[in-house]
Amino acid sequence: AALRGPPAPAWAAGRGHDRHGPWLLLRVGAAEQRLRWRPPGSYALGSPADEDGRDDDETPRVVALERGQWLGEDECPQALWAAVTGAWPAARRGAGRPLEQVSRAEAEDFCRRLGGLRPGCRARLPGADEWEAAVRGGAAGARGGLDPAAVVHQDGGRLGAQPAGGRARNPLGLGDGPGNLWEWVVGDERGLALVCGGGWADPLRACRAANRARVAPGIRSDQVGFRLAVDE
Repeated sequence: AALRGPPAPAWAAGRGHDRHGPWLLLRVGAAEQRLRWRPPGSYALGSPADEDGRDDDETPRVVALERGQWLGEDECPQALWAAVTGAWPAARRGAGRPLEQVSRAEAEDFCRRLGGLRPGCRARLPGADEWEAAVRGGAAGARGGLDPAAVVHQDGGRLGAQPAGGRARNPLGLGDGPGNLWEWVVGDERGLALVCGGGWADPLRACRAANRARVAPGIRSDQVGFRLAVDE
């Protein structure tokens, strides 16, 4: 059966369905982003012992996510950030490029402000397990079924985070989970700041769904952005 999401909420500017499943359209002013549905269920996370680049914190496990969630089809675009905040902090500017050079607190503040502009839109950063489950989309492999050619990484000949689109997507319709930019997620049980997935300045072996790195929450880097999550 085709994957179906919940009814469209009042804040959505549009909705649709394609081979990846349902999507919603988020619009603020002239800026838009599609959101994709990650359904509730059990998800296999972590990595096998022989995965290239594997770290010690990637023990294979199954997690149960009881609620579904809408996530940005791509990393948060600069145009959407500017529409919500009035600022444009990215090192490499472009309306279609993903937003970078923001701290975790700034990304969380963006989510709160977005919720104020679109009442009922419960926007936040995804949890680390939620992020990995969505990026995998139920597919096996280090990159959720994505071919390395679809990953923006150090050896791909592209300098800086690349605009959304033009690359293959995972089974849920998400692009650039592994690679392009590291993405802020909610911290671990010790309250540490986490980024996931690797980025354009990293080797391919770092651009994996299970890869999580602990960083200072206040860093601003042209290698770190985030992906919007909205609770059902």
